[in-house]
Amino acid sequence: MIEAYGKGGLVPYLVESFPVQFLNDLLEQTVELRRDPKEREEEYEREQAQKWLKEHSKQTLVFQSATGEQKTVNVKDFMWSDDDDEN
Repeated sequence: MIEAYGKGGLVPYLVESFPVQFLNDLLEQTVELRRDPKEREEEYEREQAQKWLKEHSKQTLVFQSATGEQKTVNVKDFMWSDDDDEN
């Protein structure tokens, strides 16, 4: 915001003229728009993958080898969290 409105008396003017929530939202939007688009896309893909895993955690995947042998894997086995690293 300082870049957009300059230094000096304008920051206090903004605080007095606009609700704090509006200024907070504006600042968060500015930070988000300055993020690297690739980083934003990777974060979105991670969130979508976690959402899919959570929605399908009770399902089972069946894999079949070339010889016809079948192996089942619970989708829940693909889920992890940072807490798992501490064990």
